[in-house]
Amino acid sequence: MTPDCIEIELSESEDLARFPGIGKLVQQLRRKGVNIVMDDFGTGYTYLAALGPVGFNTVKIAKELFADTADSANARMVFSSVLDLLTRLKVAVVVEGVEMPAQAQWPHVLAQGFFLARPTFGID
Repeated sequence: MTPDCIEIELSESEDLARFPGIGKLVQQLRRKGVNIVMDDFGTGYTYLAALGPVGFNTVKIAKELFADTADSANARMVFSSVLDLLTRLKVAVVVEGVEMPAQAQWPHVLAQGFFLARPTFGID
């Protein structure tokens, strides 16, 4: 298996401040080709500060951060601003929990959720 087949997810709810060497470790792994992902962004601790020095390849946005975007202009503005920031940081974005067509309308993001496909288990 090559390193680019490995993806390590760090949950945003983890207190990354408890791991002062995490940025250096992540950079070493990335240089070897390993992908580093921040999972559940928008829940728990909001680690905006970690986005720069840690250098994530991908950020997976929790459904709670965009759940009300179809009905609320303020929610759309917050979500849109987060997307703009992540785009400018040149990280891939995955939106979790997409359950309605209106939630799948955001350009330049990957999506996962019941709207696209139900979970499957095993290999068919």
